[in-house]
Amino acid sequence: MVLPAELRARLKAEAKKRGLKLSPAIRALLSERVQELDDAEQLSRAEEWQRAQVWAVWERMKAGDHDEASRQELDSIFHEAHEAHEAHEALRDAPRRRAR
Repeated sequence: MVLPAELRARLKAEAKKRGLKLSPAIRALLSERVQELDDAEQLSRAEEWQRAQVWAVWERMKAGDHDEASRQELDSIFHEAHEAHEAHEALRDAPRRRAR
């Protein structure tokens, strides 16, 4: 593949930094970028879901449905969310298999 000189130089520098040859470095960078795009898409879907949940609660509150959650229920919800976040972070930060 023919690359512009500036891009090729940047890729060679990154390959050297990673201790890889040019082609494996390009594959690794491409894989990482695709993962970033997937992560961004997942985050976007999660944010959309959260907005929908908040909107539904707002509509229920406007309609007079003012159910209250106990402190124990809130603590449980936040604990579960925190554990899910920690698990996601651990997976995200796990060493990725290097391209060969």
